[in-house]
Amino acid sequence: MASGSGWGRLPEALLHSILDYMVPIDGRIKFSAVCSQWRRVAWEHCRELRSKHTQQLPLLMVPTPDNSKVRRGLYSATRKTLCRSQLSVPHNKRCCGSSHGWLITVDDSSVVTLFNPFSGKIISFPPLRRLESEKRLVREYAGVVDSSCRKQVMEEFSSSEREEEEDEAEEEINHDYQEDEGEINDIAEEEETEGVPDYMNGADKVSESDYSIWKAVLSVDPDLNPSDYVLMVICGIQKRLAFIRSVDKDWTYISKKSCSTRNIRRPAGNIADIKYSKGMFYALNERGGLLSCDVSGGLKVKMITPNDMSFSFKRKLYLGESSGGDLLRVINVLDEKFRTIEFEVHGLGDGDGCGRAKWKQVESLGDAALFLGDNHSITILASDFHGCQPNSIYFSHNHSEFMAVRDGGVLKLLYLQWAPYDIGVFNLEDGKFARHHVLDPSQRLMPPPIWILPTLM
Repeated sequence: MASGSGWGRLPEALLHSILDYMVPIDGRIKFSAVCSQWRRVAWEHCRELRSKHTQQLPLLMVPTPDNSKVRRGLYSATRKTLCRSQLSVPHNKRCCGSSHGWLITVDDSSVVTLFNPFSGKIISFPPLRRLESEKRLVREYAGVVDSSCRKQVMEEFSSSEREEEEDEAEEEINHDYQEDEGEINDIAEEEETEGVPDYMNGADKVSESDYSIWKAVLSVDPDLNPSDYVLMVICGIQKRLAFIRSVDKDWTYISKKSCSTRNIRRPAGNIADIKYSKGMFYALNERGGLLSCDVSGGLKVKMITPNDMSFSFKRKLYLGESSGGDLLRVINVLDEKFRTIEFEVHGLGDGDGCGRAKWKQVESLGDAALFLGDNHSITILASDFHGCQPNSIYFSHNHSEFMAVRDGGVLKLLYLQWAPYDIGVFNLEDGKFARHHVLDPSQRLMPPPIWILPTLM
């Protein structure tokens, strides 16, 4: 309908009043499609609410009934219905995160892109570069399929890397960083090299994989803060951290030198989850240790809690927040088939005598509901949304692993889905599970569902 029609001449105050009472996303999408004026009013109304940090209910992006490669459906976990509206998505890129209503994608050249499926807006970043230590590991790892051999390769690589660190420490007299009680002030040096040595009889190169990012999180919504936001990613085989500010021309890599401390070696590797909270990024590693990353000026990394568990494939770790804004560590416990059987929630307790806090179990989330998965973790007050369970965790997991293989003389890092998607809601009070969305068997090969905050509220 043209903007010059009678609908387009309705008073804007009336349109804003209509939007105030229009909760389901379907209605708002249809509202914005009436004419150009209504679309503008809808976006202004949405922007105003988002700028006030009004809570939004996440929706689950799921495959469409016809398994379209270029569209996704939206599922409401509280209404337990599939929205009629569908969203366009890039089909030739892998989605590696959802944050503030944006999908973070990466292509086969490791180019990272932000895509807003509600507005169609795109923001592109330079490609990530693989560190030289990773290139060595991929060359050693290629073709290793037996788990015991794979473990040996990883152990040997870790040992050789420790030797490199010790050599570097002996050779370097003047360092670019200062260490004070585990705190490091440093812009990390990149460990990359221009060329890759020949491997066997050919000039093989390690390809830049489209599976180089495990997770990505934004500090704030780029629509609301176009010149002052940060994108942090967990990247590479060793699951290390890298970030780029909105004004940066390239990525900053948090290297082993940046995060070496007297008591804990390489805390910035093997990262399980990241979260932005109270003006700072936090990262949780796979052994339960928490570190803070202040990127507001240069780079300041500090260990908050020590590692307090061993690595295990039988769990996934997440960072969340309580309704009061306190950090939470959420442990997703898995069975032998990698299905969720339990959740444990920990909050930060008193220090250990050395200035570092410790995790303590939390028995209840109160009125809060957590939404966890490949998205940045989201906390809402259940009482604000009809049908939302308090003291619960809404989860959408996919379990994956990497495998280095040889393809025409090129070593590639493949990303493998090695367990079914795990979707449901867990109630902390009674320890019971409920399944709020069940995928059709034909959808198991589609990209995994992911929580997203609708920016057209």
